[in-house]
Order: sequence, then structure tokens, then C-alpha cells
Amino acid sequence: MEFLLFFCILLVIVLISALIPTIFHKLGHLIFGLIENYEFCAFGIGNYAFVKEKRKIKIKKYRNGNAGGYCIMIPPKPKNGTIPYFWFFFRRCDI
Repeated sequence: MEFLLFFCILLVIVLISALIPTIFHKLGHLIFGLIENYEFCAFGIGNYAFVKEKRKIKIKKYRNGNAGGYCIMIPPKPKNGTIPYFWFFFRRCDI
């Protein structure tokens, strides 16, 4: 019985330790994408997502296979022939 309890606690710790960094990593893409004027479309972790539909943000549940997390954004219109992407892709620290 003690082994089963230990195993369950260990499993919860492993799942949480994988989930928290994923959330912060994807939030980094979201925050720095918004700084670069990208338009928010969806932000999801596991089977749950915040999705922008008709200027409103809704929480939805999806069956997305093995996607741990995702941040979907639309880039801004090009300025001088280029799209700003530095902070969206190449930031060096997560918040």
C-alpha cells in the first residue's frame, strides 16, 4: 500500500514538473509575440485551449494528440519587407 501511494505521489510530481515549464515557455511566446504586434489566435496546454473567436476568447477542449502545448499567433504585416520575429522566436529567457 505504501508503495502505491509513493508511486502515485511521484507520478503527480513528474506530471506537474513537466507541465509548469511548458506553460511558462508558451507564455513567453505569447508575451513576446504580443510585444512584436503578433495577433493572438490560440494558446493551449494539453487538451485545453484559449481560442480567439469573433473578438472573444473562449476556453475549449480538444483532442490534439501529443501536443504538450502551443501558442498560435498571426504575424503582423511586413514593415520594410520584413516581419518582426526576433523576440517571438529568439528570446533567451522565459518569464
